[in-house]
Amino acid sequence: MTPQLGAANKHTKHEAIRVAPKDATKKVAKPAIAHDWWSKTLAGVILGFSLSLGLVGLFAWLGPGGIHALEKSQFVMWMITPIWMLILSFI
Repeated sequence: MTPQLGAANKHTKHEAIRVAPKDATKKVAKPAIAHDWWSKTLAGVILGFSLSLGLVGLFAWLGPGGIHALEKSQFVMWMITPIWMLILSFI
């Protein structure tokens, strides 16, 4: 028979006992706002506006009736903002 290491010790000599450090239970707080939100927002605003202006411009020139269609300019003007906000919402 092999002698046991002790009555209180139920682990064999090859098993490691894992003890968590005291600070392991503390959660590290993530910052509420990412540090690069200014650059992402600025890129979304400037590039999103440029892209929406380009897309609406293509529709104005290549869409039905061409550039001189009646009241197309009003529709094109009002479509810039929803497209811009859609692009900005994905940032």
